[in-house]
Amino acid sequence: MEYSIVKLETWSLFFYLINEFKETEDGRKNRLQAFFPSASASLVSQYALHQAIEFGNLLYMVQIVVEVEKDSC
Repeated sequence: MEYSIVKLETWSLFFYLINEFKETEDGRKNRLQAFFPSASASLVSQYALHQAIEFGNLLYMVQIVVEVEKDSC
């Protein structure tokens, strides 16, 4: 499990981000959570966008592997 605490330039809390990747008997379990304080709901961070893109890329790669596995059966 990895976690990040992201703060603004004023050092006030922006959000918490937690990545969890766990191996299971059937493959892998992935979980990405972002916790935003209510005061920052209208703010958009480059870091949050980056994490969202990376998570989307992971899902895309998993989809390709699943499709290849289906075709090989």
